[in-house]
Amino acid sequence: MQISHFGTLLKNAIALAILGVLSFSAVVLILKLPQKIKTGERGQAAIQMLDEMRRPFLTIKQVEARLIETADVEASTRALSLAIGSATDMLERYRDLSRYNKELSANVGKLSVTYENWMSAEHHLFSSFEAVSGRAGDGVQPTSDLMPSLASAATGFLNTLDVLGAGEGPIHADITEGRVAGKLFQVLVLTLLLYFIGVAFWLQRTRNRQEEAFLQQRIRSEQETRALQQSLSESLAKVLSGFIPICASCKSVRGEDNQWTQVEVYVSQKTDAMFSHGICPKCAEQLYGDFLPLKEVPRSPAA
Repeated sequence: MQISHFGTLLKNAIALAILGVLSFSAVVLILKLPQKIKTGERGQAAIQMLDEMRRPFLTIKQVEARLIETADVEASTRALSLAIGSATDMLERYRDLSRYNKELSANVGKLSVTYENWMSAEHHLFSSFEAVSGRAGDGVQPTSDLMPSLASAATGFLNTLDVLGAGEGPIHADITEGRVAGKLFQVLVLTLLLYFIGVAFWLQRTRNRQEEAFLQQRIRSEQETRALQQSLSESLAKVLSGFIPICASCKSVRGEDNQWTQVEVYVSQKTDAMFSHGICPKCAEQLYGDFLPLKEVPRSPAA
């Protein structure tokens, strides 16, 4: 019986554990926590890529500054080509990474257009600088001739950085959402773990209670059995104990109702004993001595 109860209790505990897992899974799926956590991870990669995008852009601007400082068009043009190649390659990777978020992807598309316009301004600046440097011997002032190209290149650089920075908004939103989802997932996992501990505690406590109840019931049963045995023994002892009024002549017994009954009847009423009748040798000799064979008389020893 105890094993059967424990089996039922164990089945109930397993059912509660399965219910907890299903509830946990349902909440996770309804809140879309895995997708949000994944989006947050992509946001982390995107913000890192965004920060790295500034480096090749600044490199291009540094090449432009060295061109103006050294007037070495050939060397600066080679450095510009390398910087543009690095920036373009990184921009393509940034574009691929941004596809997870429509808003960010649109921002990267706008960044590509702005970047191309800036590169056109840079190429025009380098071409203008080369042309102005060739006419410098005729008395042409390079600074005044290059001011429009320099302004256009500077505007392109600032617009590119501005559009690049605008992408931080959706990225940070994704990162925040991912962090919140991650923390919520941890809370749910901790809650599920505590739930399992609670189920295990409930199982152990209920089992202990059942075992204690079973033990108490067994103790009560044994006590009741002993009490019943003692009561029966006492009752049986009282049946034929004490003074029993009996007739001195016919040996009849007087009961509680002052009725006289034979000894056999009285004892049979008070106990489970049953009588069978016979005759003892002494009574047999008194009653039927004349009919019994003579006893062999022992011979006396010879004189």
